[in-house]
Amino acid sequence: MKHVQKLYRLFALMLLAPFTYGQAATSSDGFTLTVLNEQSKPAIAATVELLKDNKLVKVAITDNNGEARFEKIGKGSFTFKVSFNNYQTQISGSYVFPSVNTATVTLKPATTTLKEVSIAARKPFIEQKPGKVVLNVDASVTNVGSTVLEVLEKSPGVTVDRNGGIALQGKAGVLVLIDDKQTYLSGAELNNLLSSMSSSQVELIELMNNPPAKYDASGNAGVINIKTKKNKAKGFNGSFTISAGQGIYAKNNNSMQLNYRTGKFNMFVSYSMNLNKYLTNIYALRKYYDDNGVLTAVLDQPTYFSGHFINNNIKVGVDYYVTPKTTIGIVLGGTAIKRKGKNDARATWLDAAGNVDSAIATNSTSNNKFSSGLVNLNLRHNLSSSQDIAVDIDWLNYDINSEQQFNNEFQSAGGYKESARGNIPAAIKIVSGKIDHTLKMGKNSNLQSGWKSSHISTDNSA
Repeated sequence: MKHVQKLYRLFALMLLAPFTYGQAATSSDGFTLTVLNEQSKPAIAATVELLKDNKLVKVAITDNNGEARFEKIGKGSFTFKVSFNNYQTQISGSYVFPSVNTATVTLKPATTTLKEVSIAARKPFIEQKPGKVVLNVDASVTNVGSTVLEVLEKSPGVTVDRNGGIALQGKAGVLVLIDDKQTYLSGAELNNLLSSMSSSQVELIELMNNPPAKYDASGNAGVINIKTKKNKAKGFNGSFTISAGQGIYAKNNNSMQLNYRTGKFNMFVSYSMNLNKYLTNIYALRKYYDDNGVLTAVLDQPTYFSGHFINNNIKVGVDYYVTPKTTIGIVLGGTAIKRKGKNDARATWLDAAGNVDSAIATNSTSNNKFSSGLVNLNLRHNLSSSQDIAVDIDWLNYDINSEQQFNNEFQSAGGYKESARGNIPAAIKIVSGKIDHTLKMGKNSNLQSGWKSSHISTDNSA
């Protein structure tokens, strides 16, 4: 019965062990790359791309000491691509982590000999602006065919945990906005929404550690503002993107952008759909020794996570240019997400000779559905060359349903079986209105003020 008691105590641990083990595979120390100029002084605000097998893993920006920090990157061989204004782009040698966790790169000035002058307009992937870092999504080829959540995972200072929580510079509780509007979601629901949006729908992403006062106080840990594309070119134009990938299973990500502007009207529609199947295989082997270093027991624990999901996201809208200074518009949007998953885990206790003592087998299934609807009425008016006013009225509706089945079996003499089943529906209804006023005061400063009121109704059942 001694091992039975152990198994009871380890029952909760077994459920969390895949997550714990996944974290143990990484190092909390991380990797620090120091970037210096030709005078051995720190290169401040240089862009550093962490590459593995020539694929982008993460982007960081050097601080006042010229250091770029990468956390939880996992074991392996990495290289770094460093870009800095007026210096040659440089790719470092290969570093094996965690054997090596610090390195220094010295940049070389760009050549100044000009034989021919040509001007090309191209936005960099990362721009530093007063109070924020701006990611120009289309500027990086690695973002093609990815979701917004995948873009954020590679962004400087952004971390996404296994439960869908998003942190900025290590601070959790980040306020996530889409087109300057709150999503009112967090955790798994926010994760579902961002993974349903194709990166091709997004023009830029703003990362703000110290957001201005115009944003809600709930964003004191930072604000991530996702701005979607909105074409205002005259006539009919659009784009259609199809992308596919193959890992253990295939995945597919498609998007469409259409726009038509004629006279005082501008009409647009965007749609994205992605279909993905996934598999995560984690194996943990724990060995236990007595005070004399003699092996006493072994815990063998394979775990498998598998599933698939399909995401659909659509937005349509019309803008009417009443006057050159006044625009009114309406936007309708919707999201539909279906996810099914299956987890299998087995924890087997063995003695020092490898004989099975006892085991616990668990499996679970989940069926999650998420849908949302959005209606936005907006007005933009230029009071003067230095003053703007914006009015927004929003209606949001979320329907969330999660069905779960959990089975646990103690496989030994006198063993048992137990099951738990859950059905957790939730509904969220939100109505909000706000007015923002901006007064430009000189070249680099402005005064912002505003008013906002919202009503949120939540209905949860278990």
